[in-house]
Amino acid sequence: MSLRRKLLAHIDQYPDAAYYTLRYRQNDNNVIMRLRAWGSKVEVLFPRELRQSMKQDIEQTWQLYQHPLDSLTSLSYKGDKTHD
Repeated sequence: MSLRRKLLAHIDQYPDAAYYTLRYRQNDNNVIMRLRAWGSKVEVLFPRELRQSMKQDIEQTWQLYQHPLDSLTSLSYKGDKTHD
């Protein structure tokens, strides 16, 4: 199946979704931060490099939540006198 057909099939599958085209500078951190801010409400379809980069960022973030903090008895912060 051609890339065009895949994209059209995706659009057909989600007819109520909004689709945007954006011209941006490659590796522009402002664009990446704005996309991240949308969280699960955004999906990057193209370019594939940006899609892959977003995927890797999400996977790394997910790893932060794979280790329970239950084993930590207390957290101490500088200047916080409530924790010893």
